[in-house]
Amino acid sequence: ALGTVLIPFERVVSVKATSINEQKREKKKLTEKKKAIEEEKERFEEKRNRLQKEVEELDVKKQAIEEKIDATKAKIKKNEKALKKIEREIGIAEDIAKDQYDTMKKRIRYMYENGETEYIDIILGSANVGELLNQTEYMTDIAEYDNSLLDKYNATIEYTKDKKAEKEKKLEELNEDKRESEKEKAENEKLSEAKSGKKSEFDALIKEADSKISGYSKQIADKEAYIDKLIAEEEAK
Repeated sequence: ALGTVLIPFERVVSVKATSINEQKREKKKLTEKKKAIEEEKERFEEKRNRLQKEVEELDVKKQAIEEKIDATKAKIKKNEKALKKIEREIGIAEDIAKDQYDTMKKRIRYMYENGETEYIDIILGSANVGELLNQTEYMTDIAEYDNSLLDKYNATIEYTKDKKAEKEKKLEELNEDKRESEKEKAENEKLSEAKSGKKSEFDALIKEADSKISGYSKQIADKEAYIDKLIAEEEAK
């Protein structure tokens, strides 16, 4: 027909061949991109799996810390009874010391009433019981009964001081154990949360990589189908 331009057969073959080769090149590029994403995904999975293992180890450690805290609480509860016992002993000792002091005051009054002035001067001249006991040069003049009273009083005071020191030491030890356990727990939870958060980030990256891989797989399949179609058309001629 007039106006119709016929393309030589060799030209058609060349165009088809070029189109097929171009499609193959594009398919190769898509395959390379897909492989790169797959390799990146593997790296993400390795990091995610390592973090998962670390989180699991922290969970085991957390359980150990919880058990330690429970043990500390049980120890505190147990020692609260011991502390109450010490407090009762302190109260009893203070009552005994008061009674002993009252007894010594009565003894002084008795000596005063019976004219034992030298002994009274020694006692009244001392600022406290401790100072009186340090008056060693006069101890030989103190009657055995009075010496016994002073010794008992001094022993009671020392016992009371020791018990109060024991109570404070126990309280400090228990509170220190509790503080350390709670600090360790807080640090472990903070680390666990950080690693869990990082793991979630890798989960998201892996999901994104899967989406890209799926997209490239579809494009590659489409290219393969198109290439097959071009080859079939070429062979049909």
